Amino acid sequence: MVSSVNSSFERKHAESPNQVGLSVLFLMGWVATCDGTVSSEEELLIRNIATNSGHAEEIDSLLLSSKSLQRKDYALALSTLKGIDRDYSAHILELMLAIALSDGYLVATEIYVLRFLEDFFGLQGSENGLAVLFQSRTGRPLPSSGDVSDPAWWRAREAKKKTNPRNQQQHSRSRQTGGRSRATSSPSSSSYDLRRLRDLAMLGLEDSASHEEIRTAYRRLAKVHHPDRFHGDGDEAIAAARETFARIQQAYERALA
Repeated sequence: MVSSVNSSFERKHAESPNQVGLSVLFLMGWVATCDGTVSSEEELLIRNIATNSGHAEEIDSLLLSSKSLQRKDYALALSTLKGIDRDYSAHILELMLAIALSDGYLVATEIYVLRFLEDFFGLQGSENGLAVLFQSRTGRPLPSSGDVSDPAWWRAREAKKKTNPRNQQQHSRSRQTGGRSRATSSPSSSSYDLRRLRDLAMLGLEDSASHEEIRTAYRRLAKVHHPDRFHGDGDEAIAAARETFARIQQAYERALA
């Protein structure tokens, strides 16, 4: 039975003079929270986007609404964005991918949500589809998320965990960056500069990347995420592009230091 009481998001949506922008931020929160947690990088990115687009006072309740998993909230956000032009849809999907990759990793649940949005916007298999965006963002093919409804997927997952003793000592979730698994913690990780590893992951690179590979990745990402590409897509899209571009620049500078 659907509740007749308006949710926090429904009330804010009804009062907002910019319902499209509010819905975009709500979906950003969905992408950030869909794996069960919000990393510090994801939260900071969304908060900065909200602040720079005039939604600073609403971001806490938006994140809570995204976590609450109320179907009517998602339906309202999606219905608000239904029918927007194709270019704007493609830019929204691109920004959602940037949110998912802001911590340098992409997990299966994030891939499922991104694929859902790709299908909703009618971008599947197009030049603006998720696979193309991921390739241009990381320089690698989009990793397969597998079919979690298939028992064979779970058997393979458990078998892999059992054959890798280190996985039993680490956080149970493995994350993927550019199609390669990278554990979130490791007994030997104390010898590494974790900040640099995160910066390289942000650039879609492994920890062995050369300076030339770092420069090549930066040039590719700077072209993809330059804020000028999002001119005319609304304050939220422009703020997200600027914030993502700034993070890429910072990651590049630290990685070369």
